[in-house]
Amino acid sequence: MTLDVLQGIITPPIVKASKGANIPLWLTLPMSGCFVIGCIFLFAPSSSLAAANEQVRWTGIAYLIAAGTFTISALLGWFLAAFPVTNIQDKRSKKVAVHLFIFMMLLTIAAIGKYTQFCTL
Repeated sequence: MTLDVLQGIITPPIVKASKGANIPLWLTLPMSGCFVIGCIFLFAPSSSLAAANEQVRWTGIAYLIAAGTFTISALLGWFLAAFPVTNIQDKRSKKVAVHLFIFMMLLTIAAIGKYTQFCTL
């Protein structure tokens, strides 16, 4: 019974800390994928993409912007996981970082979603 109580007390904080520490790792795949796809669309030397219209160029730029916003989000996630809250100023800094993280994720979704909607018209 004591072991169950200790597991109930200790496990949720460890799981929560683990999830927070893995945010930058979760964003590594979309970040690198967007970067590679954007570079392919922009800098393909001898493919049909290089001779394509202006829309392919803007697609590459949109993917590079998404890679940048994923990178900023990963850095904010690292900041949230790495620095503890020890006083009121730290709490305010974390709150601002959380708001920026959410804003960057929404900006990424809006930019790619708006661009793909524009391309299908």
